[in-house]
Amino acid sequence: MVMADLDDLRRSLKSPDVSVRAAAAESLCQVGEDAVSAAVDLVCATGDDESVQVWAVAALEELGPPSRDNVDPLIKLIPDQQTIVAYWAIT
Repeated sequence: MVMADLDDLRRSLKSPDVSVRAAAAESLCQVGEDAVSAAVDLVCATGDDESVQVWAVAALEELGPPSRDNVDPLIKLIPDQQTIVAYWAIT
């Protein structure tokens, strides 16, 4: 997948439209390990509507370890008030 496409999907995870966010999370899930640059966005998406959350979790399960660039932003999510976001930041 082209990096520009990944950037578009990452932006779509922040759309005001829940169906757009869910579709983006589903697409990132289908990308698999190549979507590692979206790890932080996907962790944040686990705290979203259930239709987004399901795909975000599925995508995270396919990513493998985060890149070094994602470690500090993930650590900052650990104290998130939404337990599921904190869980996936740690995981």
